[in-house]
Formats: sequence, C-alpha cells, structure tokens
Amino acid sequence: MNFKVMAKNAIEYAKCDGIVLDGTRESVLCVEKILIRYRAEYLGQKDAKWKLSSFSACYATYVGELMLRKGLKKRGFMWRSFDGIRDLPVLKSGDEEIPLWAAARRIVFEGADSGLCELYDRYLAQ
Repeated sequence: MNFKVMAKNAIEYAKCDGIVLDGTRESVLCVEKILIRYRAEYLGQKDAKWKLSSFSACYATYVGELMLRKGLKKRGFMWRSFDGIRDLPVLKSGDEEIPLWAAARRIVFEGADSGLCELYDRYLAQ
C-alpha cells in the first residue's frame, strides 16, 4: 500500500471540491467536514460503501502522513497495514496504535461527527 500516494490523492480530491489541505490542524478539521458531507451525499447510493471506504481511507491517510511529518515519525511511528482495529492500517510505535482509518470509517459509516482531530491533538500535543 502506498500511503504517500493515497495522501496525495486526498489533496487532489479536496482541490476538486475547492478545498486546500495545507498541512495544518485546520486541514484535519476540513477532512472531517468533507467526510461528513460525503456521508450525506452518498447515503442510499448502491455503490456508497465502496466510495465511502475509498474516500475515508485516502483522507485518513492524509491525516496520518501529516502527523508523521509533524513529529510522529521521530517518535518511531510508522504505518502498519492490517494490524489495527478491524484489520485496518494504523500508525504504530511499539504497542501504541493510532487508528486513523477506523476513526474516518466511524465518521462515514457510523455517523460520528469527529474523531480525527481528537487523535491529531492527542498525539501531537505530547
């Protein structure tokens, strides 16, 4: 899985919607808003699950790559595929996991209104 390409795809998808993901905490808020909008937009469509899974993966990966650049890589975090909650990729360092993909899926499939910002703040405030 090429996480850097997935993160770049999220940036391009956002540009198509007129949104700039600029590597700030505010861009993580934008990601949450985008996922909430996609949830409403694709609700009831026959291919909604596939689209929402794909979009949530790309946007969660964008947040993860941002967190790695902002200091988590220096703390030993890296992507681990199929290692976390529900066998979804996670950022991992030792026994510590950051389940960004699971958080994004909760937004699009379970109706959560947030989750990514909380993880961003928890791990980058340290």
